[in-house]
Amino acid sequence: MFYIWIALAFLLGACAGEVINYCFYRLPLEKSLFWPGPRCGRCLHPIRWFDNVPLLSYALLRGRCRNCHGRIPLRYPVVELLTGLLFAALFYVEIGQNILGLPYLERHAADIAAGNIPAAAWAVFGCHAILVSFLLLTSLCDLDDMAIPMPITITGTLIGLMCSALFPWPFPGAERSLPQPVGFVPPPLPTGLYPWPVWYPLPAWLPPGSWQLGLATGLAGAFAGMMVMRLVRFTYGTARGIEGLGVGDADLMMMAGAFVGWQPVVLSCFVAAFP
Repeated sequence: MFYIWIALAFLLGACAGEVINYCFYRLPLEKSLFWPGPRCGRCLHPIRWFDNVPLLSYALLRGRCRNCHGRIPLRYPVVELLTGLLFAALFYVEIGQNILGLPYLERHAADIAAGNIPAAAWAVFGCHAILVSFLLLTSLCDLDDMAIPMPITITGTLIGLMCSALFPWPFPGAERSLPQPVGFVPPPLPTGLYPWPVWYPLPAWLPPGSWQLGLATGLAGAFAGMMVMRLVRFTYGTARGIEGLGVGDADLMMMAGAFVGWQPVVLSCFVAAFP
């Protein structure tokens, strides 16, 4: 049953890939996402719903429009396939293998292996699947046009902040019996959807498991991601007198920080410099 869930995660990812293709085609051109509906890029004829099924429609139509027989770019099924594989891999490593080391998933390991996925596990997968979708969309736009549309990063940041408020640390674990620091030595903290809270020990006005703590963690991550990249941009521009980094990169890290918190996003800025 668990592998059936992986297959369903793949199908969900393929559908998300279709949405990514749709946004990738329209947002860089500043076109509306709501009107008009999906149309062929050549003949502008509306695409019927049964010609818009991820992967399957492309295969049945043999990669051509039903009306004008113009060739459909291969990019569309490739993105749908890639997104499906990413979703399936994400579900396998996060829920099946518990690569994040979440205590909650360890306690429900037997249920998960039997295919009984708890609702909290779906929340963990869902938040990170949304982040993967936004990162893939921004990467496609950046590769194609060397620019990241601000509506994507602003929308992603708002959704990340909403997730942070809905699933505050230490979600999906319980907030009882948290370790206390001894002097200046920080205690080992349980891992949650957000790996760490915004600060520890927590002040009284940010109790564990509260929406205030979640929102503060997301806001700190968004601010840190934006400021680290803008600091790099400012320092390089001051030293060399030329622009070395686009503003869209700072917006991208702002969006990522809203989903993961400030500690992982600051670390990723330095680790990502090597590859």
